[in-house]
Amino acid sequence: MKIYIHYNLTENPYGGANSFLRALKSEILKHEDFRIVESVKEKPDVFIYNSFSMGNKIININTIRNISRFGYPNYLLFSLEIFKKRKVFLIHRVDGVVQLYGRMNKEEDDLQFELNNFADHTIFQSRFCLESFKAFGYSGENHSVILNGVDKGVFNLKGKGYWDGRSKLRVLSCSWSKNLKKGFDTIAKTSELEFVESYFIGNWPEGVDAKRVKIMKPMRQGELSEEYRKCDIFLHPAQNDPCPNCVLEALSCGLPVLHDRSGGTPEIVNGKYGTEVKSDLNLVFEEVRKRYYDWVENIRRDLAMFSINRAAREYLKTIGELSIPKEL
Repeated sequence: MKIYIHYNLTENPYGGANSFLRALKSEILKHEDFRIVESVKEKPDVFIYNSFSMGNKIININTIRNISRFGYPNYLLFSLEIFKKRKVFLIHRVDGVVQLYGRMNKEEDDLQFELNNFADHTIFQSRFCLESFKAFGYSGENHSVILNGVDKGVFNLKGKGYWDGRSKLRVLSCSWSKNLKKGFDTIAKTSELEFVESYFIGNWPEGVDAKRVKIMKPMRQGELSEEYRKCDIFLHPAQNDPCPNCVLEALSCGLPVLHDRSGGTPEIVNGKYGTEVKSDLNLVFEEVRKRYYDWVENIRRDLAMFSINRAAREYLKTIGELSIPKEL
């Protein structure tokens, strides 16, 4: 079965969708029964498209419409095939409702929902993502909830040391986006605690005082994983984040997670690998002192849950259960 991923992937830092789809592609390549094709002209059986974006540009809805209608991205290719239709199974991986995530561009949501009308199957990254779509009018039945996963060859425990309970707690946060709903104010506020050393990797927004946060530029995955392993705990106070890859990366590197109560992050952390951030940060870190080693033990036991191996198996199970007629 041939699979095409409709996304312009890059090895440079470029957000969670790019990181996940790169890892998914690499994992699928390991399976003999499935083949990744690099162009829709290679006649894929399965066409995976992401939200409303191809990474560096917006999805052209006519391409998706034509794939759904004819099995080809445009009418010219269809005519060259002597107007012989093909069935291509369309899978729409959705990132979440962007209006809930601080990006007040309703046109992006409108496009995402319109693109979803062509999907044979929708993959939601979390229960939160599914329920959000329902609240905005989604009523489809052909869907799955599959949490993201990360490459354990990169994000792992190799050389990981753990907090000794006496030294300052090294707290790390990451964000490619400057979206203020990422919780930059909370990250800055945390940096002012005397018993904390605060680090941030990514793009810090202008106009937000970073206080004592030590800011590092975006970096490639190999470097990023090393920084994760140098730290003790991961702080992700983003609001309504559907299924943040950075949280899974941190967990895969052995870091407990402090997070906002909204979005899909609570589903990932599940009370076993960290806790919610509350207004009184001193109370939060008192809980860290009490439960840190329990969280670490839970993470070490459940490492497979955070991996792209697990996520890819669930994607391929969904794909493999399809019955696709080659021609119509």
